[in-house]
Amino acid sequence: MDFYADSIWLSIAYGLEPNLHSVIESKYAYKENIAQDKNLRAQLDGELSANQPYFRYWHGSLVLIRPLLAFFSAPQLYLFGEIAIIALLVAIIVMLCKHQEYGGAAIFITTSLMGGIVLGGISFEYMQVFLVMGIASIAAMRPVWSSKRKLLPYLFFIGGILVNYLDFLTAETLTLTIPLLLVLWLDRKKIMTERKFERVLELILLWVLGYALMWAAKWLISWLALGDGVWSDVGNQIGLRSFRGEAGHNTLSLLCYSFKRNIENLFPLCLGNIFKIITALAAIILGAIAIKNRKKKINWFWITAVIIVGLLPILRIALLTEHGAKHYFFTYRALAATIMAFLVLCTGITRRKD
Repeated sequence: MDFYADSIWLSIAYGLEPNLHSVIESKYAYKENIAQDKNLRAQLDGELSANQPYFRYWHGSLVLIRPLLAFFSAPQLYLFGEIAIIALLVAIIVMLCKHQEYGGAAIFITTSLMGGIVLGGISFEYMQVFLVMGIASIAAMRPVWSSKRKLLPYLFFIGGILVNYLDFLTAETLTLTIPLLLVLWLDRKKIMTERKFERVLELILLWVLGYALMWAAKWLISWLALGDGVWSDVGNQIGLRSFRGEAGHNTLSLLCYSFKRNIENLFPLCLGNIFKIITALAAIILGAIAIKNRKKKINWFWITAVIIVGLLPILRIALLTEHGAKHYFFTYRALAATIMAFLVLCTGITRRKD
């Protein structure tokens, strides 16, 4: 199902003309009741033209990938993307192990497997999210080890800008949550004061600010190029993707359906009910062990910070209920951060045996 969106993406890439108006409209070939891959084939055969505007997303990743399509095929670019993402994941694991953070490395590996991050290169749709996430994670850990934390606010602000420009609402929060959880993991042995807790919140707000400013800039440029009709589409698109959803949809049932479909796509839950039961039992046992063997002195500021970051993907699904219900086959990856937060929390509060 990931290739449905890639068929749209490739249709836009193929149909773009060398002018700003065409770039903003981002039209793709569409024919009602016809599979999108067949529409793309018809476009390539000259039987169908790009006729459906998709300007709400502004596919910034086209700037990177479209020129490469002149030299490489789509399957080759999938391979290159997968290699790049795996290389970034390995680099993060090596960095953690180099600093003897073996527990963090194990948590990151588990998160990458359960959240489908390791397969982030198989689709143009969300490839760029994992590239930004990997780079941001490496960039965020280095200042912690080198005592240059003043760089962190700039890194998270830039991360929000980049992912909004490159991505179109897949699992964008991973570029905030995973780097921030890695920073919190490295800080687990330190006492988190109220001021340090506030700095964590500042990093979250700076990422949101960067994301929002780029989002607003896209719509502003669209308005300047296309006219007043753009603003009505802004409200329509927000409504269609939020908890309001489409007319006639029950909000509560839609929310439950969205959470259910997103959660059950996680690995190994996607393999069947027996694996759902095993995973649930493992989580309960791990949580019980952590509570039983918890440290005598609990750093509640640190725990609260981890919980807040872990809840962000859940908040995302709740706010974008309709979107998550329709596109659960890629939005579920945002929940990787919730998994990682749970593992970081359980490990971080457990008393070490000497």
